[in-house]
Amino acid sequence: MHPRLAKAKRRRVSWKDLVGTVFLASALSLVFWPRHYDVEDYVPRASTAYWQLSTGSRLGYTRLAPPPQVAVRPTPLIYLHGGPGGVITDAAVAFFEPFAALGYEVYLYDQVGSGSSARLDDIRAYTVTRHVADLLEIIDSVGTPEVLLVGHSWGSVLLTEVLKVRPQRVRAAVLTGPGPILPMARGPRTVLPPDSLDLSPVALTNRQAAKRTGNLRSMWVEWGARRFGQKWATDQEMDAFFTTVVTALNRATFCSPGQAPAASPGQGYYAHHRTVKSFSAVPSGKDALA
Repeated sequence: MHPRLAKAKRRRVSWKDLVGTVFLASALSLVFWPRHYDVEDYVPRASTAYWQLSTGSRLGYTRLAPPPQVAVRPTPLIYLHGGPGGVITDAAVAFFEPFAALGYEVYLYDQVGSGSSARLDDIRAYTVTRHVADLLEIIDSVGTPEVLLVGHSWGSVLLTEVLKVRPQRVRAAVLTGPGPILPMARGPRTVLPPDSLDLSPVALTNRQAAKRTGNLRSMWVEWGARRFGQKWATDQEMDAFFTTVVTALNRATFCSPGQAPAASPGQGYYAHHRTVKSFSAVPSGKDALA
């Protein structure tokens, strides 16, 4: 081969290798390079106190006490936020302040792995069983024979699990926007509402909202969390990502998505995914609810 032709061929191969290397590096950076999300840092409210439980959970909570001139009622109220991986919001605290004014001691706590509560090193420990154990110890710690429980969404699922095993400790329960009784029955998901209801078409579904916020790195991290129970990204990064996901999911709950509020910072990514993964391992126990 002529020397000039050989030299030109070497240049063409070198150029292709360079392009391939740059492409590969760019692709790998999308997966392995930490991402930043435009989410405010979570700051615990000044009134936050902490429980250190025998389960190993360190939970942040807000206590609303009755004013001095009001007699304290014998049954405190404990609020269970949604999620899993949700957080106690300032709006929730404000909602329950009138109950404290009526004489109820009110406890609002961030479940393990979210908000002001500690994250777990072993994310496989985020299970329904762990959340139930935490709540049972909280009920014991408030020092009364019975409590009132108010659960929202996933919080109502957690409340129901407590009713299965310790109903005698619950004076009354309120479930708002409740999730399913575990283990989940898949059949009702295929039931469509009758046309006679004349419902408006859905502007945005949960699936669409989640898809819009996902990226290659988040899919890779989620696979590692679900398949291997490993953290392939920091809690700080993934909690910020999950906050953007929840903001998108909020939009899917409104008839006009533009009216949905942004999610509060402090959402717990790993607590969400691993707790949901444990749903199928929950025994029925529905007979205990009769």
